[in-house]
Amino acid sequence: MPVKNILIAIPTNKYIEPETFKSIYDLEIPEGYKTHFQFFYGYQIDQIRNLIASWAERYDYLFSVDSDISFKPDTLKKLLAHDKDVVSGLYIQRKPGQHILELYRNGRNVPYGDIKGLGLVEIDGCGFGCVLVKSEVIRAIGYPQFVYKSALDHAHTVSEDTYFCLKAKEKGYCIWADTTIQCGHHGSNVFTVDNNIAQTSTDRLTELGNQRLLPATHGSYLKSISSTVQPRVTYDMRVLLDVALEHTWADQVGRVIHGMHERFCVVDDEPARSNSLFQPHHEMFA
Repeated sequence: MPVKNILIAIPTNKYIEPETFKSIYDLEIPEGYKTHFQFFYGYQIDQIRNLIASWAERYDYLFSVDSDISFKPDTLKKLLAHDKDVVSGLYIQRKPGQHILELYRNGRNVPYGDIKGLGLVEIDGCGFGCVLVKSEVIRAIGYPQFVYKSALDHAHTVSEDTYFCLKAKEKGYCIWADTTIQCGHHGSNVFTVDNNIAQTSTDRLTELGNQRLLPATHGSYLKSISSTVQPRVTYDMRVLLDVALEHTWADQVGRVIHGMHERFCVVDDEPARSNSLFQPHHEMFA
């Protein structure tokens, strides 16, 4: 049986964390596979990832590792054992006080509580900090495999790794994540997956729906003047919903709306319509 070759590639514009080097050095390589390590230097991330993709076409697999990610020695063995087109480990963004996985479903980050303990799960997209890709996927997509689409509103930005995942799915490939592979993300601190977190999308929506968005005294005052004075404080429904949609999808938004109606007297100046929740300038006030 011929040996299969794996390109271990790291994009960097400055340095590689010592813990990342150590993780690669300590990797357990299954019999029948040979690894080749290379780093790629530059400042434009999609350009660097396209260069990596070009190199990876000569190999059987690309194991993409970011320069600030660490993982356990059995990581590559686990990823290979799944025999999937694209399969990722888990890591969170480097945002203190937040727990945001670089995994995506329905255009949103996947809450850890939704996949905790499930092992291998199918997703829509992932970051490229710890991901194994069969090179046939890279060849099928063709150049450019990675495109970073910027926007003034970050919500409309498409990162280069998300772009790759979208193109891979268009070609009929599936994307997976192994919840047992939990990486460190190194910065001012080491950011790790918190296994004590159990909150799901539904839990988060229920919590948001039950929150008091304004102190009771403020709400009472605004209601008392609503018949004669245009309130100085208005709330854009889309902004309120965006808080919830950071963690789930549109068909669950009703939980938040129910909580709002319980706590507020909602005044709608526009005629009802089926998609009014997602129209601009749809205002309500307490």
